Parts: sequence; C-alpha cells; structure tokens
Amino acid sequence: MIGNTSNSSTVMSGTSNGMANQPIQQLSAFVEEKLSVLGYELVAMEVVNHREKTLRLFIDQPNGITIEDCVKVTHELDQPLETSDVVMAVFKGPYELEVSSPGIDRPLQKPKDFDRFIGDIARVQTFRALTGEEANAPEYIAKNSKQKNFYGILRGFEPTSNSILFGASPEDGTQKIKHETLIRIPMELVAKAHLEPIIELPEESKNSKKKTGAKKS
Repeated sequence: MIGNTSNSSTVMSGTSNGMANQPIQQLSAFVEEKLSVLGYELVAMEVVNHREKTLRLFIDQPNGITIEDCVKVTHELDQPLETSDVVMAVFKGPYELEVSSPGIDRPLQKPKDFDRFIGDIARVQTFRALTGEEANAPEYIAKNSKQKNFYGILRGFEPTSNSILFGASPEDGTQKIKHETLIRIPMELVAKAHLEPIIELPEESKNSKKKTGAKKS
C-alpha cells in the first residue's frame, strides 16, 4: 500500500502496488533487508522529497521500540545508506534519516497485521470509493457510495480475495462502536491503514463531568 502526494511517498513494507515509484520500492526492499539482519521489522517508510529531503523509517520488534533502538538503527544504517546507489536514485542529494517507533496509531500494511490486530479499532482510507461487489456489501455501499474513509473494527484478512475484513461503523465522536457492517476492502485499493488511538478519560475527569451536569437542589 502506498500513499502518494506530489511531495512525499509513504511506502508500506511488503507492498506490491504497481503505482509505486520503482526506486522507492527498491529502497524499501534495501532497508527492510538491513533491518531484518538487525532483528527489526520495517513497518513503514516515508520519503519526503521536496525542499527538505527526509527518509523516515518506522520500525518494530516483539519487545517494542525504545530510544536506544532508534539510535542503534540510525547508526547501523547510516553508512550502508550513504553508499547505496538506490538512495541516490531517490534523493539525488543530501537527506536526513529519521527512525522512530510506529506509535499508538501504528500503520497496518501486511496481511498478518490485519489478523494480529483483530478486534482493534482502525481507520482505512482507499484511493477511491468501493463498488458493492468489491465490498461484498451492496446495501451498505448504496448508502455510502462516495465513502473512502472507513472507521471500525478489524475482522481479519481474507487471502482468497486479498482483502481486509472490516466492521465498518458510523462515527459519532465517542469512539464507541454501536453497530457495524462487515465489508471487504481490497488491498490494492488501500491508500493508508492504521490503528485508531483510543483516548480514555481519567476517572476524576469523568466524575467531574457528572458533577458539572448535576442539577442543583
């Protein structure tokens, strides 16, 4: 999956989308191989290629990512990247390397991610609106014919159709899923997918709201 703008490209590891810029795909494969040797996973790679040129890597490992991991990866990749023809083909000059963890809004890009985070709330953006046949939900698409931003619950990955199984739900500002409609989202149409951070108010804040709304006797 790849999200492109005129100034930047976000490449999700393992993507085979034909819209990808070939040098960027080659760079992604190069970085992924180097990270694998170090024991890390490339979650996503962002190339910012305008006035300020930046190569931004989002990495992960089973035990999570610390600042020390980011420093280590930056140090280990610095020389290989500096001497790589693939990097020069992408940036054609100096650039900054940034390494960080995926964060609480972790990008989702591999089939195993959609199985790993089954039951979690996520957001999926598509390049275009889906047809009823693609979504396997004609009635839902008839009511949401222009929808390209989907909010709901991950229900897994379907290899036979190469699609994300997704419990699409309307948003009401509460982050609660009141009801869902199971749809399929073809991987080749996904521009971006990530976990949706859930913000829970502390108990004190909740109690304060209740008190504020109480009627005076």
